[in-house]
Amino acid sequence: MGHNKPHLGGMVEAAGYRKAKDFYAYWYTSGNIDERTKRVAERTKALPNVRIRTMDLGNFRREVDIVRDVFNEAWKDNWGFIPFTNKELEIVATEYKMFVDTEIALVAEVDGKPAAICFAIPDVNMVRDFDGELMRNPINLAKLLYRNKFKRPHHARLLLLGIKGEYRASHRYGTLAAALYVEVAERGAKRGYVGGELSWTLEDNALINRGIERMGARRYKVYRVYEKRLQ
Repeated sequence: MGHNKPHLGGMVEAAGYRKAKDFYAYWYTSGNIDERTKRVAERTKALPNVRIRTMDLGNFRREVDIVRDVFNEAWKDNWGFIPFTNKELEIVATEYKMFVDTEIALVAEVDGKPAAICFAIPDVNMVRDFDGELMRNPINLAKLLYRNKFKRPHHARLLLLGIKGEYRASHRYGTLAAALYVEVAERGAKRGYVGGELSWTLEDNALINRGIERMGARRYKVYRVYEKRLQ
C-alpha cells in the first residue's frame, strides 16, 4: 500500500491533531513460516470436520455473502469497525473480481458451515498504467487478461482474514487462523508468489500480530489515524 512521508505526521500534529490509533503493515517472504506454526496448521486441517476450500467465483453472490457475514462478525469488536453493507461489499467485490486468484482466496468450514475467511489478491500495481480506466477501456481489459495469464505478479496482498467469534474462542478451532495463514502461503508459493503484504492490523491486536510475526513476516510500515477534538 502507498504511504505518506514521515515528516507529514509532525505537520498534522502541529495543526492540533493527536494519535488515535496505529495500524501495522507486514511483509512476508515465501518460505519463512516456522515449524511450530506448520504443525499447528496441519493438526487443524486434519480435523475431520474442518475443510479449507477456494472461493467459487461461479457462485459469486454466495461467496460475497459469506465474506460479509464472517468479516462483520469477526471484526465487530475491533476499534473503528464499521460493518460492510450488502451494497458496499457487492461494489468492492465486483471491482476486485477481475483480480481474484482463487488459489489465495480461501474459506474455512466447520461442519459444512463457513467459519473463517482468508482473502488475498495479486499485486494490483499491474494496472497502475491504466489511468484509472479498466472496464471502459477494452485495450486495458485485454492488457489485464494478458498479464494475468502470461505475466503474473510475484507479490500479493492479504486483505481480509477473520474467524467467527464462536470458533475463535474455541480451543479446538481457535487455530483456524494459523491453518489459513499456512494454506494461503503454501498455495501462493506454488502459484509463483515470492512474498506479499499483510495489512492492516491494529497495533493492540497482540494475538494477530504475534501470529503474523511467528510466521516470519516483518512489520515494515505503520499507518496512523489522527483525531482532533472539536470545540
